[in-house]
Amino acid sequence: MEKFKQWLVRTFGGMYGIDYLYYVLTFTALIFAIFAVLLHWAFWIPAIALMAYSNFRMFSHNRAARASENRAFFGFFKRIGRFFKLQFFRIRDCRTHIYRKCPNCRAVIRLPRAKGKHTVICPRCGKRFGVKG
Repeated sequence: MEKFKQWLVRTFGGMYGIDYLYYVLTFTALIFAIFAVLLHWAFWIPAIALMAYSNFRMFSHNRAARASENRAFFGFFKRIGRFFKLQFFRIRDCRTHIYRKCPNCRAVIRLPRAKGKHTVICPRCGKRFGVKG
């Protein structure tokens, strides 16, 4: 029994483990598996591939590569979240504010709604540009 415990420690020690990307991959695989049961057997292929990749990541000893993958995923996920957050704010503030892009740096700027033409200074790049309210 002691040899088995030592073997477990040697085999599973130093593995990367579970992170946020693991949860997302596993949940997506579960969704594909449900589609496979309800709709068509072809959905099993991505479900099995995603589960295999998530388990590979979990049992991997290359911690630096798995952490790098997780950081890249968070960067991508952050951009998507930022887009939907901006859309929510646009809908929420549609009566009191307008959103315009800076022609120089393409930053989205929230401005109070006012009639007529106005000059605005971009907070990111400092360029002046005209806005029609």
